[in-house]
Amino acid sequence: MNMKLLLILNRPLLGMLLWLLAVLAANAADQGGLQRIWLDVKINDQPARFIFDTGAGGLTIMRDAAERLGLKIINPPSPYRPPPGLVAVGWTEKCRLTFWNNTIKTRLEWGQLPEGLPVDLDGTIGWPQVSKRIFSIDAATQSIKFLDHIPKEAASWTKLRVQPHSNLLNLEIPGREGKTEIIYLDTGDYRGVTFSPQKWVDWKTAHTNQPMTIDAGYTGPLGYHVFEEAWAHRIRLGPLELMDVPVQGNLFPKPTSALSAGPMFTLGLGALNQMDLIIDGKHNQAYLRPKTTPPLPYSYNRLGAAFMSPDWKSDDLVAWVADGSPACEAGIRNGDILLRIDEQDVARWRTSQKGDISFWEQPAGTQLQLTLKRGGKLFTTRAVLRNILRPGATNPLN
Repeated sequence: MNMKLLLILNRPLLGMLLWLLAVLAANAADQGGLQRIWLDVKINDQPARFIFDTGAGGLTIMRDAAERLGLKIINPPSPYRPPPGLVAVGWTEKCRLTFWNNTIKTRLEWGQLPEGLPVDLDGTIGWPQVSKRIFSIDAATQSIKFLDHIPKEAASWTKLRVQPHSNLLNLEIPGREGKTEIIYLDTGDYRGVTFSPQKWVDWKTAHTNQPMTIDAGYTGPLGYHVFEEAWAHRIRLGPLELMDVPVQGNLFPKPTSALSAGPMFTLGLGALNQMDLIIDGKHNQAYLRPKTTPPLPYSYNRLGAAFMSPDWKSDDLVAWVADGSPACEAGIRNGDILLRIDEQDVARWRTSQKGDISFWEQPAGTQLQLTLKRGGKLFTTRAVLRNILRPGATNPLN
């Protein structure tokens, strides 16, 4: 199975890291794979598949990749037992790491995700490695360019302060009652604008007629989770205005107080595609200019239903269904358990390496025969995928 993976790392006590966020979804059949900013990286002169991920708090590598590249693995202390869904990580031996024409000798932090979550990358180069430099990010061409100075034309762009002393790329915007709110820029996330829980409630309340779909993923703190997704034709984040971007908010499970206190907004590549962006790490400043060009193709769930295990120990793929979606019209309801997609058995999704679960991201008009179970009884239905979100629409619904 081809999966998408977003990594965000955080450093807890005892010098160990936990995988905090890994968003899981299928590669898009109509987009040719996941959008990433790939880097030319070598480890001990061997090529490796790394991405530039401002949501990674340092230099990280997947354990399988470290072993393939011949690096000695240093395991975390044996008494440590992470909670279900969280995976402790350790270190590699020192190695020669070459990236951006620079070679350093360093250890890498390694991690290994739970069974059933394969990935397509070897590791990440994070925000700390560029936090003191000047560079531009072009998400549309999936590239990063280092600069000697800020271009003159950027003087007219929106200017935001980069939060200092952070392992992640956070921007500050004025909030309510004089408080500062955080926009978190994450080049490891393929999605658009992800709202904090209350901000998502506020957005949905103001956009009651906006079509919506549902998708699923995996996060360390939440386990498997479900999120809602819509399309914003115009959205304002403090002084920053964006046009035609996907927007998301978590649906299940309800976030803890710690997660609710996180950034007000997260901007992934789906949103960064729609802006010019220059970061001045030397002076803690960011320069942003919204693009007026049509949005790039965006991969999303055209079925309007996500199938996810609500329990870390369960193999059942339980349905969450958006109202009025193709899945809803096909008679699929919340709580139904998915067994087959056409001739593909998905009940063994944790261990099977065959097949492709990107069926819900295929082009509009694709017909799917789904076999499900409800209350112990099997039933089969046929759903027709539809363009639920409306990128580039000229007449917003709200």
